[in-house]
Amino acid sequence: NAVSNSCEACPDGFVFVDAVGSCLCDSGYYADSSTSCIACPVGSISKQVGSTACEACPEGRYISEVGSTQCDNCETGSYANSPGMENCTNCRAGFTTLFPGAINKEDCICPEGYLLRLDGSACDP
Repeated sequence: NAVSNSCEACPDGFVFVDAVGSCLCDSGYYADSSTSCIACPVGSISKQVGSTACEACPEGRYISEVGSTQCDNCETGSYANSPGMENCTNCRAGFTTLFPGAINKEDCICPEGYLLRLDGSACDP
């Protein structure tokens, strides 16, 4: 008997996994059934091949692209106060955060060398 050594390409969103001997959903995708893989929506990721669900980005992190494998930290001057954020919320004008990955608006403070007005409305040098 001759053994066939022909290869067939995996469908879109799948990758061939030698250890399993079949096509599984690629990272950034999840299996909604045995025949299709769906890209993780914005605000969520899947890190591993063969995922059956996506996980929401945690507070302080976001992802704005579908089919992603890792979340990004919010940049300094912004925050993400709930899981699954597509974008971070900017601090109000004149305020910033001390670090990337801030999780709530209370992390927005006056920049170094500025003082908060008594009414809390703005920062003054």
